[in-house]
Amino acid sequence: MNIENFGDRSPGRDAGPDPDRAVLDVASLRDRCGGDPGFARELVEFFRDMMPDTLAGLRQARDDGDFEKVAAKAHDLGGAATTLGASTLARSAAQLERAEIERVFTDWVDLDRAFAAWMGGVP
Repeated sequence: MNIENFGDRSPGRDAGPDPDRAVLDVASLRDRCGGDPGFARELVEFFRDMMPDTLAGLRQARDDGDFEKVAAKAHDLGGAATTLGASTLARSAAQLERAEIERVFTDWVDLDRAFAAWMGGVP
């Protein structure tokens, strides 16, 4: 994925991994940004910058045993990830949210993997 091509709608630019498994669905992000690659880049950079603090807050709430706070933070993360087109991360956040609402133990492996893949896969 090349962030410089966010605004490029030429044929074949969107070919690639299945959007449901991709770290970032570039076509979806581009559409949400009205085809503006600069705005898309800003959103990706903002999300990338906020992720470590977001995950730290999630872990702190978990360590404090605050199920409601974990669920709320996971919901916020999932919404932001959905807006950005990071569907794998959004699904992992939604799973965590449901588990916390139901007060079911979760080891956070899926969220950690999705986060690491997103951080490593987005320029």
